[in-house]
Amino acid sequence: MEKRRNTSIAYIRPSSSIFRYATRAEAENTLVNLRSKTVDEIEQNEITMQELFNSMLMTAEKENLSVGTISSYKNSVRKCAHLLERPYSSISWQEMNDAVLAAPTRHTRFGIKNLFKKLDREAERHNLPGKRYADYIVKISNTENDVSIPRIPLADEEIQALLSHPDSHDIHIPLVILYTGLRPIEFRSIKKCNVDLKLMTIREGRKTAAGINRLIPIHPYIERYIQEHMDTPGDYLFPNESGNIMNTQEFSLRFKMAIQPYVNPGHIPYELRHSFCTRLDEQNVRYNVINALMGHKQYNAGAQNYIHINLDRL
Repeated sequence: MEKRRNTSIAYIRPSSSIFRYATRAEAENTLVNLRSKTVDEIEQNEITMQELFNSMLMTAEKENLSVGTISSYKNSVRKCAHLLERPYSSISWQEMNDAVLAAPTRHTRFGIKNLFKKLDREAERHNLPGKRYADYIVKISNTENDVSIPRIPLADEEIQALLSHPDSHDIHIPLVILYTGLRPIEFRSIKKCNVDLKLMTIREGRKTAAGINRLIPIHPYIERYIQEHMDTPGDYLFPNESGNIMNTQEFSLRFKMAIQPYVNPGHIPYELRHSFCTRLDEQNVRYNVINALMGHKQYNAGAQNYIHINLDRL
């Protein structure tokens, strides 16, 4: 015991954690504070942002939140990597605010702010001190530094180059998006139960009320890929190797490798959706039909309940 007193570093083991202090006085002061708290209080205050986020994901799954929403939370938390190992109760409003303002786009700032709001609610479930700092994050608006990504549809020769290599590895990814107009998250989320090979249609869609469960015809150019993938393992039409839904990173990499040899560099998945819409417009397809295929709200809200578009027209 005497030797331990003479050392310059003291150790305290509150609950399951080990803390290290530079001086004995600092350790003794901490010990006084710890003795006034219960073990549960100590453990609650030491829950890190990463642990709270993991708990939040479990809650989100029980609430049946969409795959897109959960993916958005995961993308947002990666922008806050410098805070993940910190106890959540120690993160200040200013640090939350700085994390939001550091994001390059308005969309990303909204995502991070929503993440903190969701974490605040999860913290309440764990009886953490209720600060609700996320409610005081500054109002998000456009700034001069916002990154604007121009959408460039594929040129005719680029589309023909893709069609000329139907057996290229993963070529089905850009072609299916190009001939359905699906959003990337919608492409990854297609379930086999929503594919009708008799009518040659896909019932898919999310994000907007107008886009949910919309009917999408299967173009002859992509029919073979749909039929082939109906025999793959799992519930999803285009799954990963385990038969589960592809995550965003895997999808982006596979898309890039599939499309890279045949098109100009820099194209992103969403531009194929723009290409789909652009080609329809060039063929003078009526806007209400384009909106129905894209999952957009009809321009004339008062008339949309009276407009019925049959499968042949689509």
